[in-house]
Amino acid sequence: MGAKAPLYQTLSLVLFLGLWPSIASALELPRALEMAHERDGSLSALEARVSSLREQSVAAGRLPDPKLLLGYEESEMMSEFMVGIRQEFPRSSRLNLRSQQFEHQADAQLARQQDWQRQLNRNVQRAYLELWYQQRAVDIVNHHSNLLRDLADVARQQYAAGRLSQQQMLMLELEQAMQQDRLTGILSARDDARSALARWVGEAAWQQKLPHDLPALANVPPMDELLSALPAHPAITADDAAIRALESDVRLAGQHYSGFMVDALYARADNDDQTFTIMLEVGIPIAPGRLQERNASAARQRSSAASLDRIEKLRQLESDLRTQHQRWQRLQERIELSRTTVLPHSRIVSDAAASGYQNLSANFDGLLRAAVYELENQLRHQRLLADAAQVQANLLYYSNGAHHE
Repeated sequence: MGAKAPLYQTLSLVLFLGLWPSIASALELPRALEMAHERDGSLSALEARVSSLREQSVAAGRLPDPKLLLGYEESEMMSEFMVGIRQEFPRSSRLNLRSQQFEHQADAQLARQQDWQRQLNRNVQRAYLELWYQQRAVDIVNHHSNLLRDLADVARQQYAAGRLSQQQMLMLELEQAMQQDRLTGILSARDDARSALARWVGEAAWQQKLPHDLPALANVPPMDELLSALPAHPAITADDAAIRALESDVRLAGQHYSGFMVDALYARADNDDQTFTIMLEVGIPIAPGRLQERNASAARQRSSAASLDRIEKLRQLESDLRTQHQRWQRLQERIELSRTTVLPHSRIVSDAAASGYQNLSANFDGLLRAAVYELENQLRHQRLLADAAQVQANLLYYSNGAHHE
């Protein structure tokens, strides 16, 4: 018979095979984003609102439709039938203001649509990344369960030979029970993550696994570029357009009595007498301070309030951006430390403990602790990767909303 492979080599092989991904029919992030946009009804609703307001803008710039006037008058001397047309002629500047107001409202809806597209990208990316982590966590814990199972087989042989105590066997059984509980918790978290992603992509979240590798997102621009781009963010430009619409409302309030109305009437009596009458109707501002000025004042206050809300929203976006960017930088530092130091050292310690135990130079307790530490460090590293990518998705919301590289 050939020589048996060292224990640490056997465990390393189990690790490799246990973590090898199955990516058949994998749901890629770009496809998940496409599916989310195809399924989302909010984008279609916002687009319909934009089209509606554009049409209203065109209609508001034209003269109102004329009105048909019909009448009949009967007296002791004669009966008379009347027919006519009434046409309203608003001031041309008022028509332009009404048209511009609807156009500004359409611009605001379009900006809200663009903002929702960014929010949708961010929501899908974060849900996808959370499921990616939970899926990786299941793979890692399953690997470690296999590792503990192999250790248990070896431990029972050592216990039968008198090399392990009953307390050490109980420690191993306790670790296996804790590992099973951990796996159950992660499976539950994975189901929750699938449900969250299914909200955006449907059944594909349940029917397809995600790829093994962490998906690549677009690069995060420098902080100064992110800050300078905030005034052009759709959440802010929507407010800008809404404020312009309110400013049009202020000017419209100042033209409450602008324009006139013309009636053209034709009348014919039963004695064949005919008359043609033209009437001009003009509004008279008897108490302009009580109506026109108050309407204008109310419009100015609405515009002022919207401007203050816009300033506060911009401040909040800047505060959130700085918080997210700082967190992202700290996560990058932790990932680098984990990648260059923690994980390699965990692997070395685990291999050394397995080799030492096989050569009788290390005890079983040290081998078990090394295996547990390696598991925890692997899970922590994957969590850091997912957290950093989720924060990166948050930062992309503040820049250009790019989906992926």
